[in-house]
Amino acid sequence: MRPRKVPSAAGGHLRCGFWARRLVLWLGVGVLAMTGSVAALEPVGPSAGQSSVPLAGTAEVYLDVGGTLDLAAIGAGRVPFGPQRGASFGTLLTRGTLWIRALIKPWPDGGSTYLLLNNGSLESVTLYAPVRGQDGAALRILRGGWQYATTGAQERFVSPVFRLPADYDDARPLLIAVRSPYLLQFRVTLLTEAAWQRTGMELLLFLGLGLGSLVAILLYNLLLYAAIGDRHYLYYLLYAVTLVLYLGVDPYVGLARFVAPGTVGALMPYFPVFPLLMLAAMINFSRAFLASRQSAPRHDRLLRALLVAPLSVILMVVMGYRWEAARVTYVLLHTLILLQVTVGFVVLRSGFRPARFYLLAVSAPLIGVLVFSMQIQGLLPRNDLTVRALFIGFILEALLLSFALGNRTWLLRQAREASERLLLEHSRFLSVGQMLSGVLHQLKRPVIHAGNRLMTLEALLERPAAEREAALPGAVAELRRTVGFMARTIEDVYRFYGQDQDRVSYRPAEQIELAVTLLTPMAVGSALRIERALLPDLVLHGYPHAFAHVLLIVIENAAVILRERAVTDPLIRIEMAVAGDELWTTVADNAGGIRVQPIARLFDLITRPDRGSGIGIGLGLARRLVETKLDGRISARNRDQGAEFTIRLPLGAAGNLGADQP
Repeated sequence: MRPRKVPSAAGGHLRCGFWARRLVLWLGVGVLAMTGSVAALEPVGPSAGQSSVPLAGTAEVYLDVGGTLDLAAIGAGRVPFGPQRGASFGTLLTRGTLWIRALIKPWPDGGSTYLLLNNGSLESVTLYAPVRGQDGAALRILRGGWQYATTGAQERFVSPVFRLPADYDDARPLLIAVRSPYLLQFRVTLLTEAAWQRTGMELLLFLGLGLGSLVAILLYNLLLYAAIGDRHYLYYLLYAVTLVLYLGVDPYVGLARFVAPGTVGALMPYFPVFPLLMLAAMINFSRAFLASRQSAPRHDRLLRALLVAPLSVILMVVMGYRWEAARVTYVLLHTLILLQVTVGFVVLRSGFRPARFYLLAVSAPLIGVLVFSMQIQGLLPRNDLTVRALFIGFILEALLLSFALGNRTWLLRQAREASERLLLEHSRFLSVGQMLSGVLHQLKRPVIHAGNRLMTLEALLERPAAEREAALPGAVAELRRTVGFMARTIEDVYRFYGQDQDRVSYRPAEQIELAVTLLTPMAVGSALRIERALLPDLVLHGYPHAFAHVLLIVIENAAVILRERAVTDPLIRIEMAVAGDELWTTVADNAGGIRVQPIARLFDLITRPDRGSGIGIGLGLARRLVETKLDGRISARNRDQGAEFTIRLPLGAAGNLGADQP
């Protein structure tokens, strides 16, 4: 009988060591099967003097469309990795998880080696980095992308960046798994630490300059909107704000992710909403700026239809269909860009001159799209400029749209000034036309009187010399007074027609008297009284005819209202007073007050304070003259028994005219 062997402690250790060695061997075989044949991969490493090396061209890739592949499946050795084609990994509208396998040689100087993926829209980037370990098969997992914005495994930057471990094992290949619901196209570059810092600074400077310019344009137009109040500037501001938000989280710009990665990471699942907000704001601006409803009704209907489309995309985002939402958003943005160009061209052909800058502005993103697409197809070199061509196009669009707004405002101002000049002349003709009958009536009596004096002179020729010499001086003097009165009346009308070419010194009281004189014929046959309390020696420097015209409009409107309301004892009182550094000229009546509400509407152009006669231009022209020609203000209010208009003019170099001054 063979004796039974008793296991010894040494034998147990030997058997344990045997199984441990077999386990390590199996792990090594599994890792080799997972990563494939090392000999089949061409090592990627720096040459002499290089600071950056692209990973494309030497790596192998596999697209897992279903997104179910994991390390265990790769370890089974059934994954058909293929060679990488082109300078970029993936394609623009790819769906799934892209696996990359490459044999990397870090920089030989012992410095850090960085791995940069230049696409900020990547949701998750997982690096399975081989490191040296006791079992020879250790892996270190690094995670990046906006899904892991706050993990600290990636370097803080616009795009996912990783620093390879110091104990990186360059004898085994590196595995990279990339997933994104948006743009799954990117380049992978190996960088030295110095190259990474330089690239980062250049990119931050480029993006900061672009977004900084956009913010500066936004603030500039905000000031213009506060000063002008034009609703077109409000539409532009809404567009600029949405553009800043969109570019802040844009996949190829995304400067906000460098400042607040956690916030941007939380917003990225809803990324399609931001370009949709920009799309809606741009549509509203385009329709308002181009007045497309009147100038291009067919295109306007398409623009309005695009306003409804974003609702379906937002619904997709809320329901979790981010891949589909991103594709629809991509189509909508490109459709809007093309539609903007066509509607701009149509409106420009209709004669709307500001559409020139608009057409140039909306062409910038179109050029950016073409450049971006051409670099995807390999027709243009892929660099920071071509990758961010759409970003540059949007910045140029915002700048040129600001120019378009300025050009539109300038052209409208020119047209308004031309219209106001016509209104001014029209007002003069209407005013003088109304006064003409009264002036003719006023001249008729002196003409008859002058005829009687001539008949008297003719009769004196037949009188004795003594009687003729006694009566002749009186008859001539009376005739001279009559002719002088007629000459002054004609001079007053001529002075009213005079044009203010230059600023001159004048007495406001004299211009008030001129306006009253011209309106005197209106009081013929009525009980209208015009009382004055003036400062006859006060002098202003400016445009006297404009001042006289303002007073004529205000006094005449008061006289018309008094006549139409049949006031029993009509009265207009004109007063001058100095208040601080201003001259206040008030015109008050007793017609019962202003019935227009709000009172400020009195100063709208092409209005009248009441129905009936009058010059038909309204007090809007008076306000324009006061504000633009006289650098003053005009206001109205109800007081006591009627209305009171106050004209405030800066005194400036006011003073008293000497006796030798006109």
